[in-house]
Amino acid sequence: MIAEMKRIALFIPGFGGGGAENVFIILANYWARSGVHVDYLVCNGAGPMRKRLDDSVNIIDLGMNHSRLFRRLLYAKQVANYCRKEKPTFILSTLPYCNLTAAMAKVLFGIGSTRLLIREANSLANIRKAGRFTASLNFFMMRCLYPRVDWVTANSENTLSELEQEIGIPASRQALVRNPVELHANQIAANREYKVILGCGRLLPQKDFATLVWAVAIVQKTHRCCLVIVGEGPERANLEALAQSLELHGDAFVLPGFVDNTEDYYRQADVFVLPSKWEGLPNVVLEALSYGLPVVATDCSGGTREIFTEAPEDHLVAVGDVAGMAARIIHFLERPPEQGRMQAVLSGRYDVSTIASSYCELAEKGVRESLDV
Repeated sequence: MIAEMKRIALFIPGFGGGGAENVFIILANYWARSGVHVDYLVCNGAGPMRKRLDDSVNIIDLGMNHSRLFRRLLYAKQVANYCRKEKPTFILSTLPYCNLTAAMAKVLFGIGSTRLLIREANSLANIRKAGRFTASLNFFMMRCLYPRVDWVTANSENTLSELEQEIGIPASRQALVRNPVELHANQIAANREYKVILGCGRLLPQKDFATLVWAVAIVQKTHRCCLVIVGEGPERANLEALAQSLELHGDAFVLPGFVDNTEDYYRQADVFVLPSKWEGLPNVVLEALSYGLPVVATDCSGGTREIFTEAPEDHLVAVGDVAGMAARIIHFLERPPEQGRMQAVLSGRYDVSTIASSYCELAEKGVRESLDV
């Protein structure tokens, strides 16, 4: 199926350090290495993850020069012009801004024979946090535009259910396509007297790393450990102040900022923790499992629970449950599971080739449906 594709396009805001950006780079690189011409449309060509993209992927920077008032409309026009000129088999967009912009391109200007697939990467709670007016406007636009694209995909059953119930996307135009991840060799054997508890993600209120800091302060009372949170964001100062107040300082608490290659952090960790208030399908959990790490995560809205199809109670705690999180961390520190058992949680459902082929199959299905009309 992939071999039949001549040109594929992806549309994303830029090269920020989030999970959606990571997924798109993995897909773009895989398709490019498979011999497909891949165009990578971005609103902002700068960002820390740009260097991860293969040189064979063609970056098209739409630019940030437009007036803020008409910026989305002008981006939509650019996307439509690109599709009609270059005629990719399909264009795949992600994150609300680009999803709505791509849908406007199709509905208002037309994108020719190109199929439009949009990918919802998060629970709809991510849209509600924007404030009443902005959230209401986005939901209104989604209800008007999403039913008119070719396919609406999501990385969790939870988000698909939300899209059907709240946006009105019929099940016949939805598809579950999970996030890609690759398995890695065993961790580096740690030769140290303390344990490493790892968190990873943007330092935002959504991620609720403050709960993790409180939990580790409890763990520290009985187990010598270090909390490392990889990522950058506006909550840095608050987290540093909280750690200081809980006497987690020096080597006990480390914020290395954004890290381009997190491999060594995963390999050196003993337990991975994601304390989010909501998620889509958290890439960092998949990555931690791919390294054989035991995972503790919140049972928040989104697809985190769907990852742990067996014994979810071993890994999941309630949102904001400091004591429960600390207890789960201690459990894994004292009784670490075999790395192979953690990797088996992924069970082939997140293989890159499978995910990449799924998008191609959806696009091809859309083409065949149009030919049958």
